[in-house]
This record gives sequence, C-alpha cells and structure tokens, in this order.
Amino acid sequence: MAQPAGLQAVLAFAAAQFSDVVALQLTSERLRLQAVDSAQSTFLDAQFAATGSDSIFRSWSLAPPYLVLHLHPKSLAKLLAAPSLDSTLLRQLSLAVGPQSDRLSVGVSSLSKHGVPLRACYDLALLAAEGQAEALEVSAADFSFSAQLLCTLPAILVEAVSSLKAAGCQEVRLTLRPSSGSGSKARASSVSFESCGPELPINSLKHPARHMLSHVPGCITLEEPCGGGKLALAVDAACSATFHFKFFERLAALSKASSSVLLQLGPEAPLSVVCQLHGGGYCRFFLAPVVDDDRLS
Repeated sequence: MAQPAGLQAVLAFAAAQFSDVVALQLTSERLRLQAVDSAQSTFLDAQFAATGSDSIFRSWSLAPPYLVLHLHPKSLAKLLAAPSLDSTLLRQLSLAVGPQSDRLSVGVSSLSKHGVPLRACYDLALLAAEGQAEALEVSAADFSFSAQLLCTLPAILVEAVSSLKAAGCQEVRLTLRPSSGSGSKARASSVSFESCGPELPINSLKHPARHMLSHVPGCITLEEPCGGGKLALAVDAACSATFHFKFFERLAALSKASSSVLLQLGPEAPLSVVCQLHGGGYCRFFLAPVVDDDRLS
C-alpha cells in the first residue's frame, strides 16, 4: 500500500478499541480487516485495495482468498509502537502471510528524520487458523436507513464529540430531522447531538461554532446548509437513537483519519458510519443503540 495513512489509522483504532480477535482477509487484490468489540456494540469492516507487490515478499505465497487470519489487538499495538511506523515518516506498508500461514509479516518503508530510506519487516503471531471459516459479517443490506448525513469536513464531528465529552456526556441522542414548513417558518434539515447525561454546559466548538443552529446546555444542533457547505442531509423521516457515549466517541477517532464521513440511521437499525480514509481505503462500522435492557443490566 503506497499511501498507508488510512490503514495505519484503522490498525491503531482496532488496537485501541477492541480487546478480542481481529480478523484479516489478505489476497493479492485487497486487505480486509474486521472486528467486533467484547461488548458486542461495534462492528468494524475496513477494506484497502492492493497497490502492487513488495520485493520483500516476492518469494512468498499469499494465503488463499478464503483463508481468514486471526490475531490479537495487542499484536497490532506492539507493531504500531515501532519507530519506523511514525506516521510522519511512513511511505509504504506491505502485508503478507508466511508459507505455513502461521504469521503475518508487515513490511515497512519509511524515511529517517534525516531523510534516509529505511526498510523493516515485522512478524506478528497469528491465532489458531479457522481454515475456511467465514469472516465476521454485518451487511448494510440487512437494514433500512431513512436518514443520512454526509460530512466532508469531519472536523465538525470531531469537535462535536469532543464538546460532549467535556460536558460529561454519558449517553448521546442522535437525531436527524427533515426540512419542514414554508416561507418564514421554513426549517432546513438538521442533525442534533443531545447529551443524556449531566446537564452541563457544552464548551464552544472550535471548527463549526459559526455554523451551529443552536447551542443550549446539553445539545448541539447543526442545520443544512450550515458547515460552509460541508454538511449534506437526506432525511425521509425524522429518526433518532441513543448510544452509550463511551462507544459513540469512537466516531471521532476514525473521523480524524477521514476525508469524508457518512452517517446513516433508520428504525430498527444500528448507526452506520462510512469513512473515506486519507491515503486511500475506506471503513464502515456499525454502532448498536441503547435498548432498555442495557439500562437494566
């Protein structure tokens, strides 16, 4: 992968946010990474197209397309701690499976702080192979989404989440509303983030403050065409869902690594977040809403 920023961001996200198994599908055409967190609240699915073979691995055979590889997130954390994976110096990442399918090798091409080209190879131990077992799978086709928000300035979402966190948010209610009324009473489509935790004042937002429709204690609302044209909503019917904030704030982690973010919401559906990553590749994750049983447990 000649532009590895997106892949590096997803690996870092998986290492930090998931404690269980991370599943990889590696072929000559693409890399696919999938994971489900231990709370069963978030499903991650990221895909990256291959950009060519690396000389380090030319003598190796890639795993068959059906083979699903499993590794522990702690292995990713150790890999990302390597000096050669400094995001400011990294130029290329290459991944391959060893001949016995017992290890994942990561080839790194980077620059030293003095501009000297560096190459390194790291081996990560794989967990017991599952043979032809299928990968984890949650498909958007299984759900019906009636509202969506496209944000081409993800910093808006990052700042909104940051402000909710500073306000001590415990649960957040996400609401997408369609346009309504006409003439002087016309209201454009809007999205709001409402804190369901302590009613503490929300700090001013750095990026989207000038674009906010309202800014009352515990709630942030953005209305189309606010955001300098960086927000676009398509809402068939008002849709709302509540999420545990400790999981919802994962939205900010991946938004920072993205050039655009698409939020989709619908009745009886999880929140779908699709991120177009800097440097190529995209990822999608599904976040389960809070249900009454969650509050009772």
